[in-house]
Amino acid sequence: MKSLVTIRKVKGLMLLYFLTLVCPQIVFAKDFVVHDSILEERTAQKIEEMGSELFAKSGVQVFLIAKQNSDEEIVAFEKNFAKDLNGSYVLLTLFLEQKKVDILRFKRYGKSL
Repeated sequence: MKSLVTIRKVKGLMLLYFLTLVCPQIVFAKDFVVHDSILEERTAQKIEEMGSELFAKSGVQVFLIAKQNSDEEIVAFEKNFAKDLNGSYVLLTLFLEQKKVDILRFKRYGKSL
């Protein structure tokens, strides 16, 4: 159990570091983080703030999907999640139990970033 907590913290810190390093402008809203108790609430709120600011400044939506487990494969989950999204967006997806991380980028008009 202790190793699970350590893995959880390390992955959370790595993801937070990535977001703050690559996207220093990211900040705002409750629509940018989808998680099921993997992240501490304070961390989720900060990432949502950063996502809102990035969207306000650039028009690019960044979503963090952090789930303990999913019955779907990570790519299928992302495609299902993104089917109703419009404009430019980035999905950062983490499935902890499956030990999988994926990044899906999409630019408006159907062209990849």
